[in-house]
Amino acid sequence: MVMPIRAKGEIIDIIGPDENYLMYANSGEVVKIKLKLSEEINVQRGFIICDIHDYSKSTDEIIGDVQLLDLLDDKPLISSGYRCLIHTHAAFEECEISEVIAKIDEKRGKKLRIPYAYSNQRVIMRIRIDDEIAIELSSKNNQMGKFILRDRGKTIGLG
Repeated sequence: MVMPIRAKGEIIDIIGPDENYLMYANSGEVVKIKLKLSEEINVQRGFIICDIHDYSKSTDEIIGDVQLLDLLDDKPLISSGYRCLIHTHAAFEECEISEVIAKIDEKRGKKLRIPYAYSNQRVIMRIRIDDEIAIELSSKNNQMGKFILRDRGKTIGLG
C-alpha cells in the first residue's frame, strides 16, 4: 500500500545503489522501486510503501512532544497560529501550531498548561498539517515517528 494516498499495488523490482537487483530492502535504505499500481498515480516525495496488513497511518494533525531549539529573533515565541514546515522521514509540508498544550518541567516531572512557548523548552503541542502525511507513533517505528519543525531554513524544534 502506498501511503498517505492508500493506493494498492505490487513491488516489481527493488534496485540497490549499485544498480543491482535486491530481494528486499529495510526501512531507511536508499533504493529504487518499480511499482505496479491498481490506478495511475503520481508518486511524490514523502509517500511510503507499507505492508497491506500493517500500514502506516496518515493524518493532517498530530500531537507531538517537541524540544524547541533557538527560535527566530523576530518570532521569539510559539503559540497557536504559528506557521512553519514539518519534516518527517522524506516528507515536508507546511503546518500550523494549533495549540501549545503543556510545558514539560523535567526537573519536577510535571506538565504545566501554558498558552505559548519559548526557545529551549520541551512542550506538548497540537500541529495541523496542510496536507496529509504518513507518520507513525515513535513507539511503533522510531524512524517514522520523528519530525523536525523548521522556519525560514532554521530548525526550531525536534519531535
